[in-house]
Amino acid sequence: MDCKHDGCDLTKKLTSKLSRIEGQVRGVNKMVQEDRTCEDILVQLSAITKALEGVAKDLLSHHINHCVVDSIENGNVKDMLDKLQVAVEYYSKI
Repeated sequence: MDCKHDGCDLTKKLTSKLSRIEGQVRGVNKMVQEDRTCEDILVQLSAITKALEGVAKDLLSHHINHCVVDSIENGNVKDMLDKLQVAVEYYSKI
């Protein structure tokens, strides 16, 4: 995240979510090693996917509400709109 804001707890929020996801992935790895049912593993993979989508949504929201707004306020409209378009394109691939 190349834009910083005083009092912004986005880093803590994302770090917490990603740590939980990391634990879920380790759990799925263990399930595979234990030869658990495909259905059980797929349920966990679905939960991980939704959690990752949540992280991406939080990050995109931050980007729009802080980084884009700050750039526009500072007169960097064209550059930021180009960067926003790229971010939305990446997000839409998720």
